Amino acid sequence: MLRPRAMKIEWDGTTYRALYSFEERDALLIYYRCPKIVWFETGTDAYGGPLPASGFYVLAHCEREDCCRPDGPFKTEDEAREWAQNNFESVKRRIEQNTVQ
Repeated sequence: MLRPRAMKIEWDGTTYRALYSFEERDALLIYYRCPKIVWFETGTDAYGGPLPASGFYVLAHCEREDCCRPDGPFKTEDEAREWAQNNFESVKRRIEQNTVQ
C-alpha cells in the first residue's frame, strides 16, 4: 500500500503544516477509507513511548516511526474500523486544505 509523505512542510511559528500533491492526496484519502489496523500488546514501543494497553490500533499513514502514534486501543477490529470511518471526514477536510495546486 502506498504510504505517502508530505511533499513540503511549512512552519508558521506555531504549528507545522504538511502540504500534499494531488497524487499524494488521493493516496491519503484511499488509505483513510481502509486504514491499516493491527494488534499491539501492552508496552509495545511506539512514538511517544510504550503503548498503554493491548488492543487494536489504527496506524497512521506516514512511514516514519518517530512521526505519529497509532490511535487506540480498541477492543475489536470492528471498533477500530468504525472509529476510523467516523474520523474520515475530518481527515479528508485537513488533507483537502493542505493540497498544493
